[in-house]
Amino acid sequence: GYSQDEDFGTEAEASLGTFGKFAMKNGVARISLGNETSSAPTQTASKRIGSKIAELAMQQRGKPYVWGGSSPENGFDCSGLTYYVLGQLGISIERTADLQYHRQESIGFKDLLPGDLVFFAWKGGEAEHVGIYIGNGKYIDAQNTVGAGPGATGEVMISAFDNWNKKYFIGGRRFR
Repeated sequence: GYSQDEDFGTEAEASLGTFGKFAMKNGVARISLGNETSSAPTQTASKRIGSKIAELAMQQRGKPYVWGGSSPENGFDCSGLTYYVLGQLGISIERTADLQYHRQESIGFKDLLPGDLVFFAWKGGEAEHVGIYIGNGKYIDAQNTVGAGPGATGEVMISAFDNWNKKYFIGGRRFR
């Protein structure tokens, strides 16, 4: 950086403003020409949004599983939960697990952060189930614990990655 031993006058301050953003502090001008890059604020914002996604999902814990559901009033299916939670933060995603899965680049298990979506496929191929990673090897999802399709029942609950579901985990996605 550039430093000067004496204070800048008000004329110099006005002239510096034409080059880009600057700030005067203790007689030292810090000039930003707009080409500097820093990923730290972006990473912090991403973590903050991810934490908010996880928090909003946790607020739906205990809500009923309803095939095709996407609201706290009527209940949720797996992708309806992710669609609703991200929508509350102004993040627009597709409505089904497979379309959500194909929207972003894959994130491996070891790189998951709270708020990332986690996808599963039992038959191979397309994503059949989605949840929201909340950290510490756990995720929250709307599970049909009895039956399948329109008559299925269950609830929004916390699940832990174990050997069974890790086997069917096909990747995470980060929507921010």
